[in-house]
Amino acid sequence: STQSTWGDNEKINVTQGAVTMMTFYNPWRTLAAELDWPSRNGASAAHETQSFSPRVDIVEQKDHYRIAIDLPGVEAKDVSVTVEQNVLSISGERKIDKEESEQGYYRFERARGSFLRSFKLPEDIDPENISAVNKNGVLTVQLPKAAVVKPRSIEVKTLS
Repeated sequence: STQSTWGDNEKINVTQGAVTMMTFYNPWRTLAAELDWPSRNGASAAHETQSFSPRVDIVEQKDHYRIAIDLPGVEAKDVSVTVEQNVLSISGERKIDKEESEQGYYRFERARGSFLRSFKLPEDIDPENISAVNKNGVLTVQLPKAAVVKPRSIEVKTLS
């Protein structure tokens, strides 16, 4: 029988060609991971910022498209909506409040940091009339469809 270590809490046993792996349960490691304790060097993952991707709903209506993007805790001044080369880009940042950053945390799940969502627009959008409203943590972007110029038949008259 041969025994070797695999990670901090696992051992591999080889007995007559058969391999078995035993995992030792360490409740303190699990608790520390669940509570997101600060790392050994004292830095807390709870206060780190990174990028995130907010959820989006896109709906097509008869005369417009509507994009709703979940942005709770993000102020309108921290959001940018742009259209360039037929691409709609929504970017911004969810910041950590100064008061919050001075408090200690045991668990910190809400995403913080910057985000960018980009969407290729259909050809039938009227880019001059796009509007955006941030209400109750949801940014709603209205993309009106351009008026379609319908072909028309022109009657040919005979001059007498």
